[in-house]
Amino acid sequence: MNRRNAVCGVFVTLLAVVFAGLSAPVLAQRAVPRDPAEPQQGRSQPKVLARPAGAVARKDIDEKAMHGLIEQLVACGTRLSLSSWSDAKRGIGCGRDRIAARLNEIAKDSGGKLQVVVDKFDSTSERTSGKSLPLESVYAILPGTDPKLAKTVFIVSGHFDSRPSNVMDTEAEAPGADDDASGVAVSVESARLLSKTGATRKGYRATLLFAAISGEEQGLLGGYRLLEWAKQQGYTIGGMLDDDIVGDDPVPGAPHRVRLFSGNGEIDDCDSPGRELARAIEEIDGREAVRLIFRVDRYGRGGDHYPFYKAGLPAVRFTEPLEDSPSAELHTPQMYEAIRARLKPKGTYALQASMSGPHNFQLHAKMVTRLKDVFSAVYPYSAYVPAFDTEWGFALCGGTLNMQSDIAASSAQNYARSCGGLRFYDAETQRRLFNLPRYLRQAYESK
Repeated sequence: MNRRNAVCGVFVTLLAVVFAGLSAPVLAQRAVPRDPAEPQQGRSQPKVLARPAGAVARKDIDEKAMHGLIEQLVACGTRLSLSSWSDAKRGIGCGRDRIAARLNEIAKDSGGKLQVVVDKFDSTSERTSGKSLPLESVYAILPGTDPKLAKTVFIVSGHFDSRPSNVMDTEAEAPGADDDASGVAVSVESARLLSKTGATRKGYRATLLFAAISGEEQGLLGGYRLLEWAKQQGYTIGGMLDDDIVGDDPVPGAPHRVRLFSGNGEIDDCDSPGRELARAIEEIDGREAVRLIFRVDRYGRGGDHYPFYKAGLPAVRFTEPLEDSPSAELHTPQMYEAIRARLKPKGTYALQASMSGPHNFQLHAKMVTRLKDVFSAVYPYSAYVPAFDTEWGFALCGGTLNMQSDIAASSAQNYARSCGGLRFYDAETQRRLFNLPRYLRQAYESK
C-alpha cells in the first residue's frame, strides 16, 4: 500500500501542475526549448505569454491521508454499484460516506471556497440487468474567479465503485485498492492541494471539479452522468483528466513514468482535443514523467474519460506505469524450481517476463535474474507489442538449451511448417530477438 501512495503522490503532483498551467498562468514550470521561429518579414510579432512558473512541492502532498482514505475504502468490503447504499460499514454507500467526509474536511479548511455536492441519479445498462439503478457520485467544486472563465470547468476524476470477477455478485469481496481507490485518492488530494493554494491567493480563473464517480464498472454510468450534469449546470468542458488504476508499482525505486492515453478523434488526419490536451500535459510536466499513448484506452478497456472523448471534448486517462497483475507475485525461485523439476531433459520453459522498454525494465530484469539462479540456460529476448505500445520481455529456459542451434533450428522448422511461409518471420528474425540492447544486458549483470 505504501507503494500505491508513492505513485499516487506522483500523480497528484502531475495533476496539480497541469491544473496550474491550464487555469492559472501564474503557476507552473520551467521554460521548454523550442525550434527557432522562421522570420516573418513585414508582419507584426504576436505577444507570447510567459510560461507558468512554480509548482506544488512534492513535500506538500499528504501521503498519510491518501493512504488512510484508500484503507477506509478497502474496509468497506465491496463497493460494487449494485451493493447497499445505506449500510454504513459495507457496500458502496460506505465508500460514498468516507469520501464525502474527507472532502467536507477539506472544504472547511478552504474557508468555504470548496463546495461538496452529492449527485443522485438513476441509470441502467446490461450490468444492471436492464433495471434502473440508483447511483450517487461526489463532486468537490472550486468555482473560478474570472467571470469570463468561471463557466469553463476542468475535471479530475476517479471512480470509487469496485467489482469482483462476477460484476453482478454483491456478496463477494471487492476491495478495489488500485481499481480505483487510488484514483479517488488522487482526486481528493488534488482538491486539498489546489483549494489550499486558492485560499491563499485570488483563486483560479476557471472552475475546478474533483469527482469521485460511481457506476464505472457497470458501464461508465457515472462518467456519462457527470458529462450530463456539467452541461445542465451550463459548464463548458475545458479538460477532463481521468485517474483509473494509478496506484500499483511493484518495483521500488523504478522510474514513475505514468501512461497518458488519448484518442485520435473521429476526423481523419486531425488530432482530437484530448490528444492536444495530452501534449500540453507532457509539455508542462516533461517526458521523463509522462509517456503518451496514442490510443483512447488500453485494448478492450474503458474509463470515465470515454464519454467526454466521444462527445468531442478534451479528455484523457492517466494509468500506472506498469501493466501488472497479482501473477507477478507467483514468479518466485520456488515456482521456477518446481517447473524445472517437471521438465523433461530437453524440455524448454517459455514465459512472458514483464515489460522490457528503456523506462520499465526493472521487473523484467529481476525475473531474468531469478530464472538464471534456477535454470542452467536462460535466454531472454524482447519484442515490440503494439497493444501496449512498448517492448515486452520474454525468456526461454532449460537445462541443455543452446541458442545458436536449438532456437534457430526450431525457428526454421516453424517456418517450414507454415502454410506457404511467413511474410515477416524466419530464422534470422528469431535470432535478432535475442540481440538485446545494452541497458538490458547491463541490468542482467548488475542484479
